Amino acid sequence: MKKILFVLLLLPFLANAQAPGDRAWITNPGKISRTYTFTEEDDKDMKKNKVDKDQIPFIKMMSQASKWPRSLQAPKGFNDNHEQIKKYVCYYVHTLPSNKAIVRVPANENEEMPELLRPKNDIYFLIDAGAIVFEEPEAEKK
Repeated sequence: MKKILFVLLLLPFLANAQAPGDRAWITNPGKISRTYTFTEEDDKDMKKNKVDKDQIPFIKMMSQASKWPRSLQAPKGFNDNHEQIKKYVCYYVHTLPSNKAIVRVPANENEEMPELLRPKNDIYFLIDAGAIVFEEPEAEKK
């Protein structure tokens, strides 16, 4: 009986678990890490949790601010564009043990962004997991 009760208590949490590739919305761009340094623990965790091992070096490289669109590279430009950042189409990849979620911002799905905010290649953001949602916020719906 206790096992059944335990499973029933967990169901709401399991139902809300997100899978890689799920659409995500950034709610607080100020929680994006511009200078995250990946650790060995992060690498092990990504491999253990089935992040494509061939993608890991690309994720690490393309999550650096220097690889982001020009208007986001400098801290001032990044801070001035928080509302635009919320408009990116992005997809959940994984949450690291540090509670940083990795989200992919595909270049081909963000072609409508202003030129200086448009990624030329897929980029990645590391953001506090609580600063993304998996349903479009009411304020963003058209």
